[in-house]
Amino acid sequence: MLLSLINKYVRPLTILLFFVLVILFEIVFMVFLGPRFLEMTNETDLLDMTMFYSAEQAYEMVGQYGPDGRDYYNYIQIIDFFFPAAYALFFALLITYLLQRRNWLETHWRRLALIPLVAGLCDWLENAGIFIMLRRYPASFDIAAQMTNMVCILKFGLIGLSMLVVLVLLGISFIHSSGE
Repeated sequence: MLLSLINKYVRPLTILLFFVLVILFEIVFMVFLGPRFLEMTNETDLLDMTMFYSAEQAYEMVGQYGPDGRDYYNYIQIIDFFFPAAYALFFALLITYLLQRRNWLETHWRRLALIPLVAGLCDWLENAGIFIMLRRYPASFDIAAQMTNMVCILKFGLIGLSMLVVLVLLGISFIHSSGE
């Protein structure tokens, strides 16, 4: 059902729209939100841009943010709520489009479009975990930190896998189009 819904909206213009949204989000994060956060927190990284941290490291980072940094991180989280939807839909639509062009949409390969959607879900779970850690501080949040780090690692892995799928499908399309 979800794949059918994605398939319903596969159009180059829709893919372009989501691509532009992803770029706009990246600009907002890289040019405005990220630098301001780093300035407020003495260059302490955002948890959702950090992988392989322990509960103790997460606790230390959240402490280093300070009250203003934690409040600002929650502000970033509000904006970051929409970013996973943008990139997940961009990749899912693009993968579906590339499969459609090869007439592979009615095969088991169509499930490849689920990869970025699961990545977006992991991103939302990660954001929820970070919200819990920011709110619980200075209380301990070991389990939340461990779970959040796991979905963070999974998120980055699935985003990388989504990119790899797109590159492979583009390569296959290029090889087939140059051979015809």
